[in-house]
Amino acid sequence: MQLFVEDMEYTENYTKWDDLSESQRQAIWEINYYGYSYPGHQTDAYYIATQLMIWEVVDQWYDPYYTDGTTPYDISAEVNEIKSLRSNPQGRPSFNNTTIKTGLNMPKTITDTKGVLSNYNIHSGNGVELSANGNDLTVTLTSENFDKSLTFSNKYEARDVNIIYGAPGSQNTIYLATRIDPTGSFKLNFELLYADIEVEKKDKETGSTRQGDATFKGAEFAIKDDTGAVLETITTDGAVATSKKYPLGKTLYVTETKNPEGYLLNSSPVTVDMKEEKDRFSVVVEDQVIKGQIEIAKTVDQKRNYPTLAVSDSNFR
Repeated sequence: MQLFVEDMEYTENYTKWDDLSESQRQAIWEINYYGYSYPGHQTDAYYIATQLMIWEVVDQWYDPYYTDGTTPYDISAEVNEIKSLRSNPQGRPSFNNTTIKTGLNMPKTITDTKGVLSNYNIHSGNGVELSANGNDLTVTLTSENFDKSLTFSNKYEARDVNIIYGAPGSQNTIYLATRIDPTGSFKLNFELLYADIEVEKKDKETGSTRQGDATFKGAEFAIKDDTGAVLETITTDGAVATSKKYPLGKTLYVTETKNPEGYLLNSSPVTVDMKEEKDRFSVVVEDQVIKGQIEIAKTVDQKRNYPTLAVSDSNFR
């Protein structure tokens, strides 16, 4: 069977097209879309592969030969590529339907390795800012209340495609069909990352080693935001206290509000800049142990004429 030749006259046959099922029509459109008309596919081999695959949908597969009628024409690579593109929608960006995980006001840039991002209308959403630059898409979550997903439409929702297919025994049918792009939109999901704060109490002089009867247990810390509002108060059980989880991207402050027994209060706030992608931020608050003094007074027993010592202990640790 001879392939379609552009300079020849072909009769439009709407009846045959109307007889096809919707799945056949869509298959023909996709084969044409990912076949000869797809970027980089304008070769004789892709043209032949496209036509033969369309014939297979409506009638049967025909083995291609060179003009001598005996030498097979190998188009297996082109056929496999068209099938692969149809099974893995290449019209959508490579990150279609993925989840972008980041913190508040922590821009994350992803790259479309398929190079089709410019074919889509990129827009922001509630609490989500997006901007495209070539094949790069930058996502920024600006609020804890944000759209969990967004859908982006293709700028070219439909296009006219010359679809040539063969009725049994002939190919005298041509139809100018407008079909919706099978990859007309893509979707992105968004997730806000969280982390907690672990506060460890230490001795300013000896680190993790307590002095005397002093203890690290019972120290209280206020977790504050950048307005000074107290978000929660945590207490050490042993030497460590752990906060609840907060969105990444925030800057919080840890302030000791109650010193443990045997230590002086350290009210200097510790800044926690939560702008790294990790599950926990650790801070250390060092306290100065309370120190007393020993007073020694020498006296002489007048009767027995030997010295004695008087010792005064005031809050000694």
